[in-house]
Amino acid sequence: MCCATGVCTLCPADAKFTIQNEMAHLYQDSRVSLMLESEALAVETEGGQATGVRYKQNGKELVAKADLVVLGANAIFNPYLLQRSNLTHPLLGKRLHEQVGQHVRVDLAGVHNFQGSTMITGHGYMLYDGPHRSKHAACIIENFNIPLYNLRLERGKWRQVAYFKFIFEDLPSNDNYVAISEKSPHLPKVVYPHHSADAQRGIDNLPTVLSKILAPLPVEDITYQYVTDTEGHIQGTTIMGNAPETSIVDKNLVHHQVRNLMVLGSSVFPTCSPANPTLTLSALSLLAADRLFSSQS
Repeated sequence: MCCATGVCTLCPADAKFTIQNEMAHLYQDSRVSLMLESEALAVETEGGQATGVRYKQNGKELVAKADLVVLGANAIFNPYLLQRSNLTHPLLGKRLHEQVGQHVRVDLAGVHNFQGSTMITGHGYMLYDGPHRSKHAACIIENFNIPLYNLRLERGKWRQVAYFKFIFEDLPSNDNYVAISEKSPHLPKVVYPHHSADAQRGIDNLPTVLSKILAPLPVEDITYQYVTDTEGHIQGTTIMGNAPETSIVDKNLVHHQVRNLMVLGSSVFPTCSPANPTLTLSALSLLAADRLFSSQS
């Protein structure tokens, strides 16, 4: 099984979910072997069944035999490994998407910020759900309680500034995809020319609604800074669904074509929400494991 867990920043309370924090005990089991400094190359299949994983270690290609193969290598390497395994599908690698974040600086009049916690201190759901989603993307609001970029330069107003990030959901597009690189077949190629028009309409509409959202605060000025290159929450590319013609895995995250092959992680998400995907992908993985063991008991 391949596994990848991302940690966006160092948590001062060590509260982030990591393999070391939450799953280290699994590697103490004598039945578990952790193959360090190894590169997964492809899933070996025969007669419509997965027979193992081909990998490279110390410059040599080896095969780990298996009755069940589970991929959990994120929304870039999950489809890439399936493509390397010659498991073709019209949607494999397609519909790569994630949230789109707009940073906003708000200069305050007489109110000091940067107190208490050292990171994100609040979520706003004013634009999360409602009739507006028929016109533009939903949005979750993050409030930063640290001087993320710069303090104000005016004397006496150094901390009278607030930083927000407005994170919009995105609609999947076949224009955004993962494929095997033509120049370097041992690497994936990621093509992401644009986010959706729906997400852009949400960003464009932000000035119209922001004054209402910030009405309780004494606002001196608002600066729309930039749209992030990535939120680090890549999704899609091995989407789940009931029909093999329109999805890669079923509701139990089992590959439609190879029934002893499972694909875990946010690559199975058909669409995204403005919220971070970690809890959802973890819940789906636990549910898939539960249903797998239930079916074998």
